[in-house]
Amino acid sequence: MWKFNLALSSFLWLFSNQSFSTEQSRTSQNIHVIQLDPNIDVKELESDGVKTYTNDKVKTNATQKTYIEKRENIFATAGVDTHITTMDSVDKDMLYSRSRYMSLEDLSKTYPKIPNENLVKLIKLKKQEEKKQTKRTPHG
Repeated sequence: MWKFNLALSSFLWLFSNQSFSTEQSRTSQNIHVIQLDPNIDVKELESDGVKTYTNDKVKTNATQKTYIEKRENIFATAGVDTHITTMDSVDKDMLYSRSRYMSLEDLSKTYPKIPNENLVKLIKLKKQEEKKQTKRTPHG
């Protein structure tokens, strides 16, 4: 019987120490906030128990800037830019991509707010851009 009591008391002692250390670690935990979007200031979230980290690597790189500038330039040249002011970047990317492979009829249905004459210009400019790219990038 004494072996059972010893085992039970050892178990209870271990259990009480475990629950105490778990409770202790809960009170010393911090929330860590890492900046993923360079446009959101995470420093304002910092307080007692909340640590914030800015990430200098979360910046738009040169390739992305070039792509966005090229896309916006084509939209402006085609006269599409004034009709897509409410679109976010993803929707603009979709329009830019779709202008490469969708027909004028399908683009008109998908983007009814953009006049057909502007969509025709966009399609032509996108094809011209592709021709320039294929000349610069040899396949093989």
